[in-house]
Amino acid sequence: MTRLEIENEIQQINEEFGLTYSDGKVTTTSLKVAEIYGKDHADVLKKIRKFLKLIPELGLGNFSDFSYINDQNKEQSMFNMDRQGFSILVNKFKGNK
Repeated sequence: MTRLEIENEIQQINEEFGLTYSDGKVTTTSLKVAEIYGKDHADVLKKIRKFLKLIPELGLGNFSDFSYINDQNKEQSMFNMDRQGFSILVNKFKGNK
């Protein structure tokens, strides 16, 4: 497999799981995770907050809280996460299936 084929394969996997590559980091959002895994966003937020309560260090880079404006023009909470945060979160989901 060539380097280009490997890079294309990685890009396809990232897109399939809602991951984006920017500024040298792979990231995604709690909204995207909820969408891709068929979870309620509120449940994803609860799970992330539980992780942060148990392991506060995860908030130093793996998960960062911010807000967005939803379709009803209301401010809502959302988390941005790096690849490690994503892995921690979705590994928990796999156990639920």
